[in-house]
Amino acid sequence: MNWSFFWGSSRSSRSSPSGWEQRFSELGNFKDTNSHCLVPMLYTTASGFALGKWVGSQRTAYKKGQLTPERIQRLDDLGFVWDVLTEQWEQGFRELASFKVANNHCRVPQSCKTASGFTLGNWVSQQIRFYNKGQLTPERLKRLDDLGFVWDAQKW
Repeated sequence: MNWSFFWGSSRSSRSSPSGWEQRFSELGNFKDTNSHCLVPMLYTTASGFALGKWVGSQRTAYKKGQLTPERIQRLDDLGFVWDVLTEQWEQGFRELASFKVANNHCRVPQSCKTASGFTLGNWVSQQIRFYNKGQLTPERLKRLDDLGFVWDAQKW
């Protein structure tokens, strides 16, 4: 069966078990290639399947309680990220911790980009903005403080 024909044109195929399995397989292929499941929203596979939109629909279905426990478990086992914003924050924190190990401080230059391409300087500036606006959660504030985060750039 030519799945690519049905992917974009048949609503019923999206909810069929075989359709879900095919899409799950596409996600597995993406992970094999990229080592993660953080598919960009506009990402389309070589076959024309809008994988990024499908991933977003899985998050929505999960939030609405519309995914079976088996599908949730299979996505979890693959390393699926349910909360992208939290994962992005955690990535920034991991990058900052690595920066501290390498440099013995957390005074990250605004222009700092890590070897993985993460814009750590921008992330640090964003944390300072959140802090100044009172928008940083107590847990995140404590984790940054415990790492030795410098809140006032004037002290650098």
